[in-house]
Amino acid sequence: MYNFLFKNLTKFCKKSPSSKSESSLEAKFCYFLEFNDDVVSYKEQPFTINCDGTLYTPDFLVSYFNGDEIIYEIKHLKILSREKQKSKMNKVVNYFLRKNLKFKIITERDLNTTEFRNLKFLYRYMDTPTNYDTYSEKIKNLLSNPKKISEVLFTMNSGYGKNSVKGILPVLWHMIAKKHVKIDLKKPLSTSTILFLNEKSRSWLWY
Repeated sequence: MYNFLFKNLTKFCKKSPSSKSESSLEAKFCYFLEFNDDVVSYKEQPFTINCDGTLYTPDFLVSYFNGDEIIYEIKHLKILSREKQKSKMNKVVNYFLRKNLKFKIITERDLNTTEFRNLKFLYRYMDTPTNYDTYSEKIKNLLSNPKKISEVLFTMNSGYGKNSVKGILPVLWHMIAKKHVKIDLKKPLSTSTILFLNEKSRSWLWY
């Protein structure tokens, strides 16, 4: 069994320069945006407006490749259930409806915890490993049929030696992160995870 380490990250590629995410829920949302192929860029706290006497600053403005822009509010359900917050959100929703602007509220129910942990882990491997060319084609050839990670590692070790796993795993994670290889992100990542060769990039989000 191989141990997969999960570490905190603060560097994002699509994020516009601004303040850091104010909540852990917002930070989670950033990972989903980073892995969404439809997203061009996003900006935190992009503007402040006056909604019928209530000042409001949305959490994110997200730009998509199809030209759409969507304003997002990220809130825990517990906070949204408060009467004061309900009143504020009603004003905000009505304001954006009048302005014909797209607005969505995201809660913890929308951010699958297991999927988030997988994305957070894989984000470490977005940059191409130095030994990518050594192993990538072999991995692609092995995945002409779906296989478990353990099966791929066993076959690769047989060809490159038992110590090669340290070089193979970063390449495999990179291929998954870049969606050359796909997995079920809603299930915990382990050596039993099934790998599929991906012919078309997949994106995640509520869009």
